[in-house]
Amino acid sequence: YVGSRLQSKVIEYEETGWYDGNFEKKTEAEYKRDQFLFQSDVKPAVDRLKLLTLSVASLWLASCIGLNAATSMKPVFNEYDPNVLNRVRYDEDFANEAAKQSGGRPTYCDNRYYRAVANGGQGCN
Repeated sequence: YVGSRLQSKVIEYEETGWYDGNFEKKTEAEYKRDQFLFQSDVKPAVDRLKLLTLSVASLWLASCIGLNAATSMKPVFNEYDPNVLNRVRYDEDFANEAAKQSGGRPTYCDNRYYRAVANGGQGCN
């Protein structure tokens, strides 16, 4: 609003007195003064606000994309699912893939309860 008032070549009187709604053309000196004020005070503030808004919007968009990517990733297997545990017992290829996915560590190392059941998590260190 302030920027548009400073850049305008006419002065618009608002409803404040007997000049209500009157328009008056700015003199050349007033117009140059207003342009200087706009360029030195108003425009830098508006540019900073635009940059800040663009940065915040970009970060928000990047976080939404990251969250979407993180929530869409599904593990190859759920090591605590009873069906998976039964399949590991009887399917050697699946058991080898599960061991490979866990990095050679027992899968109970990531769970506090199962680590306690396994007598303190032997083999987790």
